[in-house]
Amino acid sequence: MKEELITSKNNEFVKYLSALADKRFREREGSFVMEGFRAVSEAADAERIQKMIVSQSFYASADYRKLRGSAAPVVILADNLFQKFSDTQ
Repeated sequence: MKEELITSKNNEFVKYLSALADKRFREREGSFVMEGFRAVSEAADAERIQKMIVSQSFYASADYRKLRGSAAPVVILADNLFQKFSDTQ
């Protein structure tokens, strides 16, 4: 499993995440953001995740270790960046 830490808001992937807020962009890309441990866990079990995006604090948690079986690459966002994209607390 490939892991990458992103700390800059100027990173191209962060810009891509921002663009996913637009419905037309999501439809064109065929991608969307899924939130919540249960939903992500079920998608990971079904091997339906293209890329897993987690906060630095979640990455260090026991809950993250439960998801590590997924083969999807992992992007770790600094907590302050992750908060800008997350509706889930």
